[in-house]
Amino acid sequence: MALACFEEWLNPNGISLEEARRFDEFPLYWLGGTYDGYDLNEINSWGSEPGDEYYTEPGVTITYGEETCAENSSNCWTPIWIDIEPYCQSSPEETLAWLEHLLTLPEYGDYTISEAEVRGVKAYRFGESRTYLWTASSAIIVDANTADLRTMQVAEDLIPISEDSDTTQEPPPPPVSTSCPETPGA
Repeated sequence: MALACFEEWLNPNGISLEEARRFDEFPLYWLGGTYDGYDLNEINSWGSEPGDEYYTEPGVTITYGEETCAENSSNCWTPIWIDIEPYCQSSPEETLAWLEHLLTLPEYGDYTISEAEVRGVKAYRFGESRTYLWTASSAIIVDANTADLRTMQVAEDLIPISEDSDTTQEPPPPPVSTSCPETPGA
């Protein structure tokens, strides 16, 4: 099936596959038009307007499978989602500190953090469904919210969005070893 047909499934407030392929602020990764029976659901870009105190950098979320919402709740999820942000927005050190903080909260009492490697790049697993990794100038979160998929395998199968899923997977590039600017107020 041609990738162009997946464009119709994208969120009208999102960005098209072609726009995602032209995105040049940091490298984007995906799983192709379908992955393990889950169709590409949507590609959304997000970020802040100047002066917004929460998000000062852009990010992109790519989801697969149909969205499910808990009854009487706005809490919704898809079987697979991938968040990609600039490396300096979520460095490994900052992410590890945040995950360690989450472990102090009662709702994360059964979770663990383990260091891992995904095709040669550093990663952290958080619980069973989430993997954090860093490559080139991107920080990537992979979440597989389904019992039949392992988050590490999903992370292993990521490819640059400029490629189609039938290409040979090369190891992702290591993170760019430049220092990140100081966060205002830090």
